[in-house]
Amino acid sequence: MLADILNTTRRTKIEEQQDSLFFNIKSLLPSENSDSISVEQISFLIKEGILISFQEKRSDFFTHIRERIRTHSGIVRAKKTDYLLYILLDTIMENFYITIENEEDKIEKLIDSTKGSANPIILEKIEQHRDNFNFLKRSIIPLRDSLYDIKSIKDDNVFNAFESQNFTFFARLHQKSLELLEQIESDMGSLESASSFFFSAQAHKMNEIMKTLTIVSAIFIPLTFIVGVYGMNFRYMPELEYKNGYYLVVGVMILIGLAMLYYFKRRRWF
Repeated sequence: MLADILNTTRRTKIEEQQDSLFFNIKSLLPSENSDSISVEQISFLIKEGILISFQEKRSDFFTHIRERIRTHSGIVRAKKTDYLLYILLDTIMENFYITIENEEDKIEKLIDSTKGSANPIILEKIEQHRDNFNFLKRSIIPLRDSLYDIKSIKDDNVFNAFESQNFTFFARLHQKSLELLEQIESDMGSLESASSFFFSAQAHKMNEIMKTLTIVSAIFIPLTFIVGVYGMNFRYMPELEYKNGYYLVVGVMILIGLAMLYYFKRRRWF
């Protein structure tokens, strides 16, 4: 247990013994002024009448719970340690909701940015938030499994520090973990849509540029042909003797260019 408490990089796990239950979980919160997520491991050891929690950092998620105990608010004083464990876990679950909501607010702004900008940094932010959601998912899945194991203790008659009527609370937490995973899947779908829209916008912009360049090139193809014809070094070319030949050829070239523009416009090619 000491090794599991001190090693904060290990996966969430649960160990049930005859007279105690030990498990650790990850508590997540959004980092201030950053797109990253702050993570902290919290471990719990529960025995008959005893609940010990170990926090990785000097922080406190449970101030309001201490205040409830101190002021005798609610039923926490009337319940045993299993109910106290439930409200501690419920507080940590709320941190997951806070983190996901924070990510969703950033994603909403990011999706709006993709509609008005083609800056590659937007794609980097999309990948950053996708990594955050994958990290959230990796943190919630073992928590879901641990809550399922706690919910299943009711049937094994080995560990008896939980009151039978309180297993409903842990079933509720298990349901919350499922809801969190569904919410993450939905948000990752939104990120995938934002990424697809970004690439589609980039491709559309490139197609518009290529279309413009193609139209310009198409206009200059016949003009280049005319210039090439009159750039040939033949000595006897009747048009070279015309007094207004230059103006006539330039006028024809302008008419050809305007006619092609009119044709392209009629076909709605631009």
